[in-house]
Formats: sequence, C-alpha cells, structure tokens
Amino acid sequence: MFRTLMIGAVSALTLSAAALNASDSFAQGRTLKDQLIGTWTMVSNVNTHPDGSRYEALGRNPRGVFVLDANGRFVITIIGEGRPSFTSNSRLEGTADENKYAVQGAIAYFGTYTVDESDHTLNFHIRRSTFPNWDGTDQKRIVTLTGDEMKYTNPAASGGGKAELVWSRANAQQGGTPQEAQAMLNKAVAALKADQAVALAMFIKGENGFLDRDLYPFCFRMADGKLLVSPKAVPAGTDIRSLKDASGNAYGPAIYAGGQNPEGQITEVGPYLFPKPGTTTPTFPKIGFVTKVGELGCGVGYYK
Repeated sequence: MFRTLMIGAVSALTLSAAALNASDSFAQGRTLKDQLIGTWTMVSNVNTHPDGSRYEALGRNPRGVFVLDANGRFVITIIGEGRPSFTSNSRLEGTADENKYAVQGAIAYFGTYTVDESDHTLNFHIRRSTFPNWDGTDQKRIVTLTGDEMKYTNPAASGGGKAELVWSRANAQQGGTPQEAQAMLNKAVAALKADQAVALAMFIKGENGFLDRDLYPFCFRMADGKLLVSPKAVPAGTDIRSLKDASGNAYGPAIYAGGQNPEGQITEVGPYLFPKPGTTTPTFPKIGFVTKVGELGCGVGYYK
C-alpha cells in the first residue's frame, strides 16, 4: 500500500519535504491479510506430542503448497516423501500397507478463511479434508510473519499434539535478476530526466513498474547524501554515507561514491546485507547498481 503524494514546485526544498513524507509509504503497514495473500511453499512441518517430544509426521522432507486468495478462500496440500507406489498402478486397488502410507503420508484440505488482526490468527472453515474428521470444522492457526517466511502453529494437529509449520512465499526465490535491476535503473534515469518530481513520486509509490518483486529504485542528493526515496529499512532523510549492514560493512560510502562518477557510468556496489522490501529483518546479500542523474545519485539493487 502506498501513500498518495502531491508534489508541486520542483525546488529542492519542496522535493525534500515531499520525499521525506511520502517515502514512508515503504513502511506504511499493510494488514495481516494483505501480507498473507498469495502462494506459499513448505519449508518444514514439526509436530510435538503432549509429552513434549518432537517428531516429523510427514518425514524429513515434506512438500506442500498453501494458497490464500483475496476473496477468503484457501487450500493446503502437504505430501511426505517415501510413500510406496501402488503395485496395481490403480488408486482404487492398493494393498493395506499401500493405503496406510498413502493416508498417513499426506494431508490436504480447503475452505474459507478469515484473519484476526488483533491476535494474529488465521481462522479456517474447512469444507473438505483428506482427514474426514476435519470436514466442516472451524480451526485456528497462530501466525508469525518475518519477511517472506510464515510460521504458524496448529494446536490440534491431525496426528495429535500440536504442529508447527514454516512456509516460504512462493515468489521469494524468484527475485529480480542483475539484468532486470540494471534495466530498472536505466528506466529510472530516463524518468528522472523527463520530469524529476513526477519520477520521484512514482518511485516512492512504486508505480509504473518501479516496485517489481524485490526490485525498486532509491535516490539521494549528492550535495548532502540525504535519501529522498528509500525503503522501510532506511528512513528518508538518512545520510546514505552513514549506512552499515549487520556485519559492520560500511556500504553507504561506496554507494555515495558511485553517485559521484560521471553520468552514464554505472557502478556496482556490494555485496552488502539488506532486508527485503517492506521489512527491516532479516537481511540478505545484495548487490547495488548506482549512477549519477543530475544532482542526484540513484540505484537499484538485486538480491544474490
């Protein structure tokens, strides 16, 4: 969600004030439901018995997909590894052991959902499940989100005890490429040269393709290093020269230096550790491409 921005005169003072206010859009909070909508893939599924002992109900390498749409519908499918093939090659003619492993080695269910923002819970109304006892039931999942990772706890797992599941956003592994980052930077340079005020407003709001997965432009003034367009992790107005990552790597001066090179020259900076868009933690290795555009330094980075 991005805040609407009105930019009037193109004086440096006006641009700074507008950018400082509007670049908060990266930090503007979305609802939990907005953040959950999409497709997720399974990372792990660990169960805990009532006595506290832990086990992996579907084996060590389960595969699963979890889809939540914007209209309140969901589907979950989780399948374990090591299930024996049916010797008959017919789903309807399995042996007792084949049927047992097929049932115990997978679970799927679908229905509708609501989100309680106050206690961070997903509330399922399950229409049908491969575990018949869940048909028509209402269930709650306690959710924690960290960047592109979702964790939830099911206090009443189908195998007894509780289950803790970790999911990764499906597009998290489909981030922007180096070529796409450079292409966005070239597009940003052209937009700035056409109309700086309009371009900065588009960057801030992520419009016209200037927020594509984990790719986005950032800009700072060469005169004082102050950021005019920045992600949530770095407040607008921060002097880019002061930036260090979690490992102590002072990458900010290198980015600033890249903006001092002649116009048309693109400088590669990194790797340095930086959060994904809309988050402040965790951090991931990133490479930035930086260039000079008039009195500004601008860049676009990609995650390795």
